[in-house]
Amino acid sequence: MKRINLILSAFLIVVTLLLVRSTGVEAATAAKCTWKTVNGVNQGSNDNLMGVSATSTNDVWVVGAYTNSSNHRRAQIEHWNGTAWSKVASPTIGTDSYLNAVSVDAANDVWAVGEYENASFVYFTLIEHWNGTAWSIVASPSPGTSFNVLSGVVALATNNVWAVGIFYGTTIGQTLIERWNGTQWSVVSSPNPGVNGNGLNGIAASSANKIWAVGEQTNNSNVTQTLIEQWNGTQWSVVSSPNPGTGGGFLFGVTSLSSSNAWAVGGGNGLTQTLVEHWNGTQWSIVSSPTAPPNSGGSVTDLAGIAAVSGNDLWAVGTNSLGSIPVSIIEHWNGTKWSLVTHPNPGTAFNGLIAITVVPGSSNLWTVGSYDNTGGTNKVLIETHC
Repeated sequence: MKRINLILSAFLIVVTLLLVRSTGVEAATAAKCTWKTVNGVNQGSNDNLMGVSATSTNDVWVVGAYTNSSNHRRAQIEHWNGTAWSKVASPTIGTDSYLNAVSVDAANDVWAVGEYENASFVYFTLIEHWNGTAWSIVASPSPGTSFNVLSGVVALATNNVWAVGIFYGTTIGQTLIERWNGTQWSVVSSPNPGVNGNGLNGIAASSANKIWAVGEQTNNSNVTQTLIEQWNGTQWSVVSSPNPGTGGGFLFGVTSLSSSNAWAVGGGNGLTQTLVEHWNGTQWSIVSSPTAPPNSGGSVTDLAGIAAVSGNDLWAVGTNSLGSIPVSIIEHWNGTKWSLVTHPNPGTAFNGLIAITVVPGSSNLWTVGSYDNTGGTNKVLIETHC
């Protein structure tokens, strides 16, 4: 009996030491997991990054636009190979072109969406594809007579890709949803509940039959409110979503972990506060989130992008206007609450983050946007975590 007790005591001591050492290692590792900037490539006089997506730690894509020497905007694409960011050539079309979002299905199957403008100031949808060797423009519908823009994209398979945005067929904005079936892009019918305008900004999927698109609608009182639509495998339909206060709301980003767990982010009360909403499988509800850093009092605050490592580890990014010096914001969900996270703001005149992604199978994150030190000449802003 005494021997058993001694063995048990020794075992408990070893376990305790292992736990202490393990906890110490975990604490040290966690302490190293801070946000840091990574140098990107500035291709013109005014660079802005709008989208980011990854397949692995050495295969990350970002897209946006820059101003060239002729003072025209051009689509911008950059790639991370695990060591450095480099410029990747993208096709030129129109007098000005922009890329707003990117989604990776595989290393040789990447999609980017946006818009281009012709000499008559008409905007058309722009979709580009990476086949593992080069980017090329893929024909896409533009149903509007004057304005067609794609703001979000999600690639589920080589023959199943979705893009969302807005078009003007009359005097008010209409939701625009397009689908790639492996051969061509086509418009898919989508609801327009707002009598004075509708638009979609972001899209995410947990499966081929569970896809979410988020944006905004304007009612007959000209108040902009949140808009959430869902694809069930057959059709798109509006799903009721809440609005904070009387100032309405906007939704810009969405992520979906499962059929009963999705998150959307944006701005509320005329973009004076951050807005986070959660889907529990039955309904969308507002989840409290910090509006701005303490003592800031920013006039415009919103969250533009969201990504999930797990159900208890989500990240959202955006911008908070602090008078003349807007700063980017990053918020984290730990399973219980959202909180602000310290991160770099290198710009002395402007900082903003637009999109965020998680490297599949890891906790490595990338977020992108722009910053400015001079008051009018943006540079790319790329930050990574672990």
